[in-house]
Amino acid sequence: MGQPAQRTDDAGDARDGGETGRRALSKPVMVVLALVVVAIIVAVIVVVSGMGRGVGTGPNVVNPPAISGTPVPSPAVTDPSAALPERDPAALDQPVEVVPQVTVSLSDFESVEGESAVPGEIAGPAVRVHVTVKNATETAVDLSQVVVNAYYGPDRTPSLPLTEPGGSTLPATVAAGGSADAVLLFTIPVDQRDAVTITVDYLAGVPAAVFSGPVPA
Repeated sequence: MGQPAQRTDDAGDARDGGETGRRALSKPVMVVLALVVVAIIVAVIVVVSGMGRGVGTGPNVVNPPAISGTPVPSPAVTDPSAALPERDPAALDQPVEVVPQVTVSLSDFESVEGESAVPGEIAGPAVRVHVTVKNATETAVDLSQVVVNAYYGPDRTPSLPLTEPGGSTLPATVAAGGSADAVLLFTIPVDQRDAVTITVDYLAGVPAAVFSGPVPA
C-alpha cells in the first residue's frame, strides 16, 4: 500500500519541475520579444522623422524661405575714366605701346556725315579714324578683345559708334611682325571737337591706351 503513494509523490515532483522549467524559459523569450518591439518602434520613428525633413509641398515639409524684395542692380559707372585702368593721355598722333612690342596708333581723322546702317545707330555728324595695331613679337597676337571708345568735351561725354560710311573692324589676330587696321566712326558734334578722347582697351587688366586732342571739324 505504501508504494503507490510514493509514485504519486514522484509524479507531482515531475510536474512541478516541468512548470518551473517553463517559467524559467519564458523570461528570455519575453525579453527578446520586448527588444524586437522596441527596435520596430525606433525604426518607425526614424523613417517618419526623415520624411518630415524632406523638401516638397507636404504638411510636414520644411521649404527654404522665399526671396522677397527688389533686386538691387550694380552701380553704373558714370565716370569713364574709372571704368578701367588707363595710361596717361598721349597725343592723337602718338603711338602707344599697350604691352611689350605691341603698339596702337591713330591716323587719318576725317569729318564725315555718319549713316544709320544697323538698328540702334543714329545718323549725324561723325569723325572717322584709322586704328592700327602693330605686332613686333615673334608670335601672333589676339585682337578679339580689343575695344575702342570715343568721348568728347571736358566731361568725356560718350560718343556713339557707327559703321558707315566706310567702317571696318579689326581682325581676330595680327600675325607676328605684322599690323592690323580698322576704320571706326563716332558721332561727335561739330562744336565739340576741340577736346576728343579715344581709348583703346587691348585686354582686360591691361591699362587702356588713351589718346587726346582736337579732331577735324
